[in-house]
Amino acid sequence: MSLLDLASLVLAPTATKEGKVYSAIPNTGDGDLSFTRATNGTRINSAGLIEKVRTNIYPYSQDFANAAWILIDTVKASTSETDPNGGTTAANITWTAGSGKYFYQNSQTQGFSTISFFVKSNGGGNKFRFFANGATLFSSDFTATSDWVRYSFVFIGNSTQGIGITNATDNSAGDLLVAFAQLELSDFGATDYIPTTTTAVSVGMLANVPRLDYSGGGCPKLLLEPQRTNLVTYSEEFNNWLIPPTFTTIETASLKGSIIFSNFGSAISQGITLTSNADTTISVFAKKSNWNFLQIRTVNFDTSASARTWFDLLNGTVGSTDIPSRHFNQSIEDYGNGWYRCSLTFKSITDLSGSIQLTGSQSDSSTISGANSGEDIFFDMSQVELGSYATSYIPTLSAASTRGADACSKTGISSLIGQTEGTLFAEINVNRTGINQNIELGDGTSSNRIDLRLNSNNNYQLVIVQGGVVVFNQIAAATFTQGQRIKLAAVYKSGDVTQLFVNGVSVLSATDRTITGSLTAIYSGSIGGSLDLINSPVNELIVFQTALTDTQAIELTTL
Repeated sequence: MSLLDLASLVLAPTATKEGKVYSAIPNTGDGDLSFTRATNGTRINSAGLIEKVRTNIYPYSQDFANAAWILIDTVKASTSETDPNGGTTAANITWTAGSGKYFYQNSQTQGFSTISFFVKSNGGGNKFRFFANGATLFSSDFTATSDWVRYSFVFIGNSTQGIGITNATDNSAGDLLVAFAQLELSDFGATDYIPTTTTAVSVGMLANVPRLDYSGGGCPKLLLEPQRTNLVTYSEEFNNWLIPPTFTTIETASLKGSIIFSNFGSAISQGITLTSNADTTISVFAKKSNWNFLQIRTVNFDTSASARTWFDLLNGTVGSTDIPSRHFNQSIEDYGNGWYRCSLTFKSITDLSGSIQLTGSQSDSSTISGANSGEDIFFDMSQVELGSYATSYIPTLSAASTRGADACSKTGISSLIGQTEGTLFAEINVNRTGINQNIELGDGTSSNRIDLRLNSNNNYQLVIVQGGVVVFNQIAAATFTQGQRIKLAAVYKSGDVTQLFVNGVSVLSATDRTITGSLTAIYSGSIGGSLDLINSPVNELIVFQTALTDTQAIELTTL
């Protein structure tokens, strides 16, 4: 008989919907956990790409008869032509020879944007260009064929402007079928088409949608994170930073399916204001090009001193730090295709207004002086957040942006929880936060609970409280580290042995503890209140109504 046959509740994150994480056991819905997050989020999807919320800001994206589509010296000869999916939503647009022929909508853009249309020649003129506010976005013409082709272009825009299609550079006549219009505020390039009607439509990790994260490959983890704010503005649009880089090279990255620009020329920087004596983590994605090293520098914090850390983008290792007391918790994470997320933590106590700088280096500990056209690396998605480690990426434009905390819980399940004996199992990947993190069986108060804890000193701890009285509280000598994969099982039984097993080993135990129950719920995630709940990605949660034997607990927790 499998140990799972003994389980009363199993959460193996594979199926979700808005506001819910489905349990595998029971499969009746009685064990499904409620999920909340007040904001959008990002994750690593099953293809290994960073997935952001995507929005088509064009309304009426396949209703070209609507007055939102504006014409200048252009005619909508038909708005019910056969579209690429076999429907009748395509439009036939035509113009005579001459300049100034436009088909567009007025749209608000900010920073990088991507325009895309499906276009097909209709037997007449077959050339066109994209434009924004009367300016041609691409100096060469696109040539439509007799088959549907999706054409797209990335551009920079920072105002309300007309964005759409215009005639070719030779001012020739046009006769085109168009379908499935999309305008996205991102540098992704064109993503999967999102149909719209009266308003813009967003898809992806929207508010209250659980994030199944595939970082590291294999089965997904339920991503549970605390609230964080990205203090950097224009987190992907480095052209808006001080001393912007020169965009001379384009990289189509597997990192997030985007277009990435390179070539610093010299260090770029952005001013940041910190919180006194608070851990602050900088992170940025980078990939080597002509030069192998990324340098992250903090400037003018604490008596105008600065510190630098080098990251080896060829070998995927952390390089030197010139003032280790100022930069710590450095890490470099492999995201595939040569891309790494480089991060470090620092703090400032008195001088709280300074800047962060990004630049390239030829070698570890080397510096540059002024502009250098050979200083060429790829970089993307920057973040500065209060905390001792980097959390999932939070995109920003002209202002800082906050991702709300994830919260996952289920109440009213006393029948699924062993009251006087039982086992609580969790498999997680550690996010070391410096505060207590619990997975909890309880009743929503501090008076009745069993806390499976990663404590603030990086030790394992088990706490049992009954009727407001602490009946068990032990801290193991064993410690955990950032990013470590661990399996934990708290085994409790009134009047008998209570133990905590970690990765196949009993790390603490005691006997003859009276446990009376009053357990009605399970909590996992940052639900707030007086309790500190787990902020580490959860691979699996299992509740047993019986205390497993030592042999069973060792089997369950062995990696």
